[in-house]
Amino acid sequence: MAANTCAKVNAQFPELEILQTFHSTPTQMEKLMQIIESKQEVEVVVNGCYGGFRLSEKGMRRYADLSGNPMPAYRLYNEYVRHDPILVQVVKELGADANGKYADLQLDTVPIHLLSYYSLDEYDGEEHIQLHQNHFKQYIVGKIACSAFENDSKEALLKKMEMIRYIHSVKWNVT
Repeated sequence: MAANTCAKVNAQFPELEILQTFHSTPTQMEKLMQIIESKQEVEVVVNGCYGGFRLSEKGMRRYADLSGNPMPAYRLYNEYVRHDPILVQVVKELGADANGKYADLQLDTVPIHLLSYYSLDEYDGEEHIQLHQNHFKQYIVGKIACSAFENDSKEALLKKMEMIRYIHSVKWNVT
């Protein structure tokens, strides 16, 4: 997947900016807690059967129409982001007509704060979302720990410790 394609798609989700610029200021910690507690989810396209992810010709044409990017079919299978709102729209609009040969395209969801922390687990073409919650937790806790300075006030240090406890206590129940 091209990195610039992923960055372009992720730019459509302004909530992700806090994760990319997180410096554990009290304002940012509050904002992150709000994002997590909002339980906002993003739809992701997965293949629900053996065979493999593939858009139909009709699906590829609709994707090209909506995106203005006529991507050749051989590249389309591997070079788009599964949470791309245009791809999600194509699958919603076309339903089973979006399915390529041996495909059953379905929508699943990922919590928005974990959008950069998921991958697709695939067996013989059937796909499931794999969340990497511990990577997210390590990233945030690392940012908080690296920003704890001796000149921080006692209140600031307590707030950072509270945020670390909060991050470790969050449970995500995603199917």
